[in-house]
Amino acid sequence: MGYELVKDLKNGAKNEKLVVYFLNKHVYKTDNFKFYKNNKKQVDFRNTEIVAELKSRYNTYTHYDETFFGYNKLEYLMDKKDPRKWKFFFLFTDGLYVWNYRENEYRVADFYHKEKGMIKQVYVNIKYLEKITEDINSNTFLPEDCDEFLGANQMRQ
Repeated sequence: MGYELVKDLKNGAKNEKLVVYFLNKHVYKTDNFKFYKNNKKQVDFRNTEIVAELKSRYNTYTHYDETFFGYNKLEYLMDKKDPRKWKFFFLFTDGLYVWNYRENEYRVADFYHKEKGMIKQVYVNIKYLEKITEDINSNTFLPEDCDEFLGANQMRQ
């Protein structure tokens, strides 16, 4: 079975809610994350100190030596010159991890994307990722109290 774009987008939206819920409830209790109103923006959510992007992965953290995301995410942040910290969250099948952007910890290479053609990707060695929790993963369902930690105006489509 091949790549299914619509299914991937639905799972990604569910996982964005799951991760923001978890972070707001357990990690950033006093500085909650909020989604950007434009869900086509290159990054997913932010609080007063952090701009964040989430990538869902349907493999374990150790399955590959590197993980990746589109270079357009870094281009956008560099262009905006946002003074906040840049964090890239990765939700694997065995937990939630984060990479805190640091210039010397990634490489950029071309990648052939089925729908987009040749694009630049950022590759980060998994040794630079920090584990946040095993309590959620890319297969976790949204909890019943999810809305409470996302806020009524925070619900993404």
